[in-house]
Amino acid sequence: MLGVMIIDDDRDIREWLEYFIDWDGLGVDLTCEAADSETAMELYLIHRPKIVITDISIPIISGLELANELSTLDSEIRFIVITGYNDFEYVRDSVALGAVDLLSKPLTAETINNSLRKAIDYFKDLRNSQTSVQLLTRLVEDNLPQLQEGYIASLLTNHSHNDMETPEERLNALRLDIAGEYYAVAVFTCDSTGLRANETDMLLAATRNVTEELLDEARFKHFVFYDDNFRLICVVSWNSPHGEEKLEEVAVKVYEKIAFSFERKVYAGIGQSVSSLLELSTSARQAHEAYNYQGVIGSDSVVNYKNVKRLDAPFETNRKWVLDIIEKQFRMNMADDLHDRLQSHFVTILATAADPLQYAKAFAFEYVALIISVSLSLGVSVPELTGVLSGLVAYDDIPALTKYIWEFTEKLMLDIFNQRSHNKNVLIRLTKEYIGENIGISDLDLNSVSYHIGLSSIYLCRLFHKEEGVSFNQYVTEQKVGRAKDMLKTTGKKVYEISDELGFGNPKYFSFVFKRNTGMSPMEYRKS
Repeated sequence: MLGVMIIDDDRDIREWLEYFIDWDGLGVDLTCEAADSETAMELYLIHRPKIVITDISIPIISGLELANELSTLDSEIRFIVITGYNDFEYVRDSVALGAVDLLSKPLTAETINNSLRKAIDYFKDLRNSQTSVQLLTRLVEDNLPQLQEGYIASLLTNHSHNDMETPEERLNALRLDIAGEYYAVAVFTCDSTGLRANETDMLLAATRNVTEELLDEARFKHFVFYDDNFRLICVVSWNSPHGEEKLEEVAVKVYEKIAFSFERKVYAGIGQSVSSLLELSTSARQAHEAYNYQGVIGSDSVVNYKNVKRLDAPFETNRKWVLDIIEKQFRMNMADDLHDRLQSHFVTILATAADPLQYAKAFAFEYVALIISVSLSLGVSVPELTGVLSGLVAYDDIPALTKYIWEFTEKLMLDIFNQRSHNKNVLIRLTKEYIGENIGISDLDLNSVSYHIGLSSIYLCRLFHKEEGVSFNQYVTEQKVGRAKDMLKTTGKKVYEISDELGFGNPKYFSFVFKRNTGMSPMEYRKS
């Protein structure tokens, strides 16, 4: 179902649109609404609606300027622009931004619903045009020689040893144009459950092509290939200081495009940037570790190692974790899947081993040692380790042994969940503290705060909204308005002085925000 965002600083207009739009009949969903461009941008990053209904005259930047910024994030997004009579002709010249309709006030239910039908028809045509045959002919071409792939793979596994030439010289010899100031590795996989072999091939080809196209659009140099496990490995380079954030945005777009065209889920892990080709193996390891956190960090399918590192700090280490399925299911708290796998394994031992109990105990020791190791690496204490391991010896039948280790597993899973919840709460507390201490900074925005906390802006945006129930910008605004109310009541400072002190800059904008949140102007509040 296509998501719709409504942007208008007039609450009555927003409520009118919500009431008169035929949501069920059109098959669209109200994803979010905003009263200004800044809140709209933040909500867009969280919800990614495909259709935006916006008034041209909204606070901070205009609806057209916002449409231009959103179009750079998603070229397929469609806009319905609402405008007053006087500027209607001017807006007509901005169809290139992706406006399917330009509506002048007053609106009618018929006109807004007809405009939405145009947007819906656009997406229907877009989906129909992206047929599997067209995608396959465009995407399946492999123009990278095996020698190039082999050398990049050796860099990623730290097996490139040639004292006769530098990595840069080797790249030039192989005609690989990926040199830059910064490098990072991203790993992608697609859910191909239930697909036939040819359909899986088509999906893999589409994912590769979409990824390469989006990396090109973002001005990244890159080398992309599939490894033996059908994971799409992307080696990316750039020269600007904000490449990591852009790479995460690309990964999110890959997820959205494949979900839209194929209704299949994409999972991605992103390693941190390094400054040398010889350090690519570090970023590759981090990308794989981040990928293994699918389902652990919120509901994200795109996981940045930076966020994994912060959630597990200070207990994270740089050792290479075992990447088998049991460890992955344990880390992801996939209790049902892990329980079924353990049961199946013990049944196999019972049916095939010469000495089933001995083999079962040997496996139980190995398994318990593994999950204890993972728990300790994540900062979860495991008391009485000796007692836990020695307890395995006491059991003389496999069902009782299975029950024992599963009860122990459930306890550790709960402890890990509580630990991560605690760490998330710590990050939210640090965010609030930084906002409170820097409430008067004019550029107190999502980017500056996320940089201070050590998270990507996209992840902090989603985490804050999920944990607090309000958007980041809404929280900052409420804190500033709350501080302004105190100053209006307890000091004799003028409105423009309070505006400057709280980082609003423009007193008119401060008054607008204050009245929108309190129902009174600053002077009316002071006199009340």
